[in-house]
Amino acid sequence: MELRVLRYFLAIVREENILRAAEALHVTQPALSRQIAQLEEEVGAKLFIRGSRRITLTDAGALMYRRAEEIVALADKTVGEIADMGTGSVSGTVSIGCGELNAVKALAKLIRIFSEQNPDVHFVFRSATADATKDWIDKGILDFGLLLEPSDYENFAHFRMNIPEPWVAVMRADSPLAAKEYVTADDLAGQKLIFPARKAVLDELERWLGDAYDEKNVISSNDLMNNAAALVEEGLGIAIGVEYPPSLYDPARFRLKKLHPEIVSDSVLVWKKNQPFGLAAARFRDFIVMSFEHNVL
Repeated sequence: MELRVLRYFLAIVREENILRAAEALHVTQPALSRQIAQLEEEVGAKLFIRGSRRITLTDAGALMYRRAEEIVALADKTVGEIADMGTGSVSGTVSIGCGELNAVKALAKLIRIFSEQNPDVHFVFRSATADATKDWIDKGILDFGLLLEPSDYENFAHFRMNIPEPWVAVMRADSPLAAKEYVTADDLAGQKLIFPARKAVLDELERWLGDAYDEKNVISSNDLMNNAAALVEEGLGIAIGVEYPPSLYDPARFRLKKLHPEIVSDSVLVWKKNQPFGLAAARFRDFIVMSFEHNVL
């Protein structure tokens, strides 16, 4: 399976049309069709459903798309890191996966200080769940991840950020609970709720709710609070999650209420143990270690 053919495959997925993909790739349509036919023969499955106007993916094609993206991204990252090693200067890309956390602001401070000393280093952020972030770090697609606890990170090197991540209830501004200083489990009894999707976090919320918890009232699970806020605005329920920077919530539309008793989580910055980093990521890792040892945050 050639990297070039995977790039062809990804181009067809993006364009949803073989002719447009061929034009973008500067190859002929028959040549591109032959390459895809050979790829389908190699994997033993049809990857596309060829419609009259557009091409869509089969189930096998959807899996191939996810894997091809990972393979191509890792190949490009590897080539870039090796090229950077030969320059003698600290340059290149550092990739970080993270959720919607207050600790992102602290991480941004570290990046600012590091960038002042290493202006040729480029940072790439990918918004992702903790599980997806850990998977991408394992595969070498990401260098670092910022995870919300509780999370299983025993196989990763890590530093605890020590940035409080308080949990809140996000509701519409016209909610009957909007006038309260905080909300309790009893306040949420019988309310339609929008919960985080990750099981470890969900278990903690279930314990907090106690007898007020009713699975039938959980109408949605979401990985990111921005998505949950859209459901809240439509009146589908009250979202429970980390107090992602309140400035992002329009007070004319939303109210954020602390939980009582409060739930406060922490976050950790992780990377793969014994990871063969590129020069930029290795320098950033060393900078992080030094920063925490000297209490820069």
